Amino acid sequence: MLQLFGQPLERDYTLEELLRRPSVRYRDLMALANSGPGVAEDQAAEQVEIQTKYHGYIERQREEVERQEHFETLRLPADLDYRSVRGLSIEVQHKLDKHKPETLGQAARISGITPAAISLLLVYLKRGIKATAEPGGRHGSQVHAAGNRG
Repeated sequence: MLQLFGQPLERDYTLEELLRRPSVRYRDLMALANSGPGVAEDQAAEQVEIQTKYHGYIERQREEVERQEHFETLRLPADLDYRSVRGLSIEVQHKLDKHKPETLGQAARISGITPAAISLLLVYLKRGIKATAEPGGRHGSQVHAAGNRG
């Protein structure tokens, strides 16, 4: 298999690596010598191709969902002064003061609260966690862990 579909191969590839290429189709690979019998049903073959081509994207999305789930339950201190969070617009500060969300997830669902504002809150909370971990940290009552208030 020195050449695949008009393109020379520079090294040995697994069939899976070849199938990840946009121009390579599952059925074409299964037609090659020594590739194995493959799957006969068209729908199953299509699923094999889709899962192989998009595996990396799907994994990254799964990891992003896991990160978001963690942030969803990250508790905000009840006494948080939103004016002390650098970069928050006055409008966002007022909305957060008005609604007093208990978690970062609740804050994210408030109308007008932007992803950038949530990022600023997250940075603020992480700094609070770091300060809590330091001896004599000033933010001892801020955030100790996801889901807990100190």
